[in-house]
Amino acid sequence: MTFFTTAMVGALIGSIYICFGITAYIDRSTRKEEINPFLNLLLCCFLHLIVCVVSYYFDEHPFNNSVQYILCTLYPILGYLELFYYIRYLESSCGANRRIKKSIRIFNITVLALNMVTTICLLPFGLIFSITPRGIYIRGSMFFVTYLFIFIALLVLIIFTIIVQPSPRKTAAYISYSILPIAASVIMVLLNTNSIVTDISTMLSFVILFSFVYMDDRDEILKREMKLAEYRTDIMMSQIRPHFIYNTLSTIAALCTVEPETAQSLTTEFSDYLRTNLNLAKMQKLIPFNEELNHIKKYLDIEKVRFGNRINVEYDIKETDFYVPSLSLQPIVENAVKHGILKKEEGGTIRISTEKAKDKIIIIIKDDGVGFDSENMKAEEGHYGLSTTKERIRLLLNGDFEIDSIPNEGTQIKISIRIGENS
Repeated sequence: MTFFTTAMVGALIGSIYICFGITAYIDRSTRKEEINPFLNLLLCCFLHLIVCVVSYYFDEHPFNNSVQYILCTLYPILGYLELFYYIRYLESSCGANRRIKKSIRIFNITVLALNMVTTICLLPFGLIFSITPRGIYIRGSMFFVTYLFIFIALLVLIIFTIIVQPSPRKTAAYISYSILPIAASVIMVLLNTNSIVTDISTMLSFVILFSFVYMDDRDEILKREMKLAEYRTDIMMSQIRPHFIYNTLSTIAALCTVEPETAQSLTTEFSDYLRTNLNLAKMQKLIPFNEELNHIKKYLDIEKVRFGNRINVEYDIKETDFYVPSLSLQPIVENAVKHGILKKEEGGTIRISTEKAKDKIIIIIKDDGVGFDSENMKAEEGHYGLSTTKERIRLLLNGDFEIDSIPNEGTQIKISIRIGENS
């Protein structure tokens, strides 16, 4: 393959990479977790391609042996970084659980370290390649070692893919990204062909990877948006609670003659509560935690007027600088009041707390009410239940939602949100 042909092929592949980069950057808001490793992978592939073309030119037209040596050293190192960022991308996009992701990460770092150490140890002895006094590149007797660990890594990644079992499209994409470069590298080593062959195979793998994963993620985003729209409808319907409205108005009416000032204050608070409730029910975006907390306090103040000392509230708010889905915590508190402490004759206490623990925000809503069997929990008909809140926390914040309830002792809801997911 002549230099002109190599350059034209390189320019074509480079243009494709640039198009992918622009597309991914524009779409970064919907794929935040994946975008950085993806763009780093793209950059390594692009630099790998440039080094290949430039070093091939210097091989045909010797210029400076030191420059040629540096370029030829960069080529395998960029290949290792390319593999490193591909594994990072696979880790972020495959949908595996944390244990498997951690295994992939450890494997990734180990492979990178072995590749780097082996290359650095063999380079000074000319075992990988050497540059003749005339500036000609010659492969060494252990040139194959630079691809050995990559082969092993790519084969292991196929096993990881089978274990994780992502969607059919993602499975095909990950496996193709392992098989095509292996095949091209074997051809290059055995037939001593131009290294642009591996860049062509990488580009083809990249096209499949990006297209398949992109389409799969788009489908997931569409399903997620449809699910969230369904949940928003559920939320709005759940806020139309005639019994709560009638009972509150009855309480206000009864207070008008005996405690007119309390009735006036409760009327204002109830009006603010209803207005905020309807506004929040229509909101699609995340809101500051303080807004949700203030709404909860309005609800609890109204219920305390109605039920007096049967409702006690404790707050332990250590962290407020984060966001939550609108009306995601208020229904949990409402459940604690209606289905927890008010089912006890003497009532009980609701405790709301937040704190920062390492890389997470922890929200706990706890009551000492009647509790229930959390293993066999069933949603009430027409009730905006905990399952909907749990799904909204997962879809919008990628958060964890734990229910721990003991009959006759109480219920605790623990929500864990990773810092950075709620901005």
